[in-house]
Amino acid sequence: MHNSAEQLQAKQDGLFNADERKSAIHAGRKWKGWTRDVIDIQLHWILAHSDFRPNKKADEEAKYAAQGKSSDAKLLPRLLQKALPASIFAIRQSSDKRLPKCWKHRWKLSPRHNSLVWIDD
Repeated sequence: MHNSAEQLQAKQDGLFNADERKSAIHAGRKWKGWTRDVIDIQLHWILAHSDFRPNKKADEEAKYAAQGKSSDAKLLPRLLQKALPASIFAIRQSSDKRLPKCWKHRWKLSPRHNSLVWIDD
């Protein structure tokens, strides 16, 4: 994670301070790199289940969004206006709930059901 953050900062430095870097190199000065006007990334490690108020707020917002009560789609960036793809885990969980009900219904409609129901209802 640290390496990624440093790479991002260096890339931002190269984009934002390109003119100053070229001027320094052209003047024969060594370019050290700047952090002025460059994205500032801070990483903080916290316990996942601590009583950290922003974590609780993030959990509440995630539950709110999962219930379909999130922002109006028109207010979101275009990329987020369409439905997100379902996760494989969510599809499997849904399927695991539906399959037993479907199987029981189909079994009761089967011609063999009446002859075998006495074994296992």
